[in-house]
Order: sequence, then C-alpha cells, then structure tokens
Amino acid sequence: MTVTTVTATLGPGGIDIGGYALIVHGGAGDSSGARLDGQVAGCHRAAEAAKKILDAGGAALDAVQAAVEILED
Repeated sequence: MTVTTVTATLGPGGIDIGGYALIVHGGAGDSSGARLDGQVAGCHRAAEAAKKILDAGGAALDAVQAAVEILED
C-alpha cells in the first residue's frame, strides 16, 4: 500500500497546496521491491492532477475523478 498525504501548507517536495488537503491511497497489497517507485510516482502524479484542478477553482469531484483516472492507468 502506498499513501501520499498532503495535509499542510506545503506538501511533498515543498509544493504549496493552499487551503485544502489531498490524500491519495495507492491501493492494497504488497508495495515493496521494484513496484514501489512506480506506485509512489503514480500517487504523486494523481495528487498533482487534483491540485491543478483545485487551484484553478475546479470542483472537488472533478479533482477526484482526474486522480482516480491516473491511478487506474
């Protein structure tokens, strides 16, 4: 399981996330070994896509949909 949590003013990598929180759960199961880097990168891409929509004034539901689409790929 890989979880990316953004709950403060600055998220992973020092990204300013403003006044909201994003939590991206990368799924259940084994997250070790060679798959871990890809899972973490996918969670970060999903969080960034959601952040971009929210920063532009988009709806939370649209942000969630964009994040899930990335995680499903």
